[in-house]
Amino acid sequence: MALGKTFIALAVINYHERCNRSVLALSLKKLAYNSLTFNHNLKTNLFAKDRFSHDVLCHARLEQKTAKQRELAKKAAQRAKERQFIRKVAINADLRRLQLELTTLRRAV
Repeated sequence: MALGKTFIALAVINYHERCNRSVLALSLKKLAYNSLTFNHNLKTNLFAKDRFSHDVLCHARLEQKTAKQRELAKKAAQRAKERQFIRKVAINADLRRLQLELTTLRRAV
C-alpha cells in the first residue's frame, strides 16, 4: 500500500540537510535502489532540484536474521519428521548451533 512513507522520510531528510546536519539512511538491500534514486539526477527522481546528499547503507543483518529463523524452522520440522535417534541427535546439535547464531545476530541488531 502506498502510504507515503518514502516521501515523509525524504521530508525529514531534507529538513535535517537544510539544518547542515549529516544524514544516514538505513535500508534493506532490496530497497536500496529506491533510496538511492533520490540521491542522483535520474529521470525518475521527482526531487532532483532538492539535491539530496544523504548516505544510504544496507542493513544486511536483518536479512541474515530472517534467513536464520527460516533455517531454524526447517530444521525443527525436519527433527519432528525424523524417526532415527542418531539423526535426531545430529539435528538437535544443528538446532543448538542455529539458535546460538540467531541470538548473536539479535544482540548485534
